[in-house]
Amino acid sequence: ARALRLRLGEIELETREKAELERRLQLQLAECAESLESATQRLRQRPGSPRDADGVASRACQTGCESAADCEPQLAADEQLEAEIAAAKLALEEQIRGFSAERHRWLYEKRQVLAYQKQLQLNLVQLRSKTTRLAADVEQLNSELAEKETLLMRLRGQAALSGGVSER
Repeated sequence: ARALRLRLGEIELETREKAELERRLQLQLAECAESLESATQRLRQRPGSPRDADGVASRACQTGCESAADCEPQLAADEQLEAEIAAAKLALEEQIRGFSAERHRWLYEKRQVLAYQKQLQLNLVQLRSKTTRLAADVEQLNSELAEKETLLMRLRGQAALSGGVSER
């Protein structure tokens, strides 16, 4: 029973650690989503962005460029930002999948812990019941032994009185 309690304590500690890990991962996920949203907003709000606030591509720069060649450095920077945003989105999606997989694994382990705890409780109830039965059996046997010892002493006492010979 002590080994079971120790194992139960270990499992409960693991469960708390997994819950803390999930909490930290959720915070990290929220930070990544916020960072992605912030980068997207910065890209949309930049003057001369090839996309307006609605995400519709513009053909001409809004900075007063005289030709498309004048806008190329700005367009290259915008494309680089868009590539970074796409990479951040992919990383965020991958992180979300990882969090989801971790959550499923954690829930599976939690179910196992709960099943294990239930089995421990059942074993404890059975152990207590068996202990109670054994204690009753021991008490019954002690009572029978005491009766037999009393009867034996009476028989020896009667034999000593009637025969005058004692057992030695």
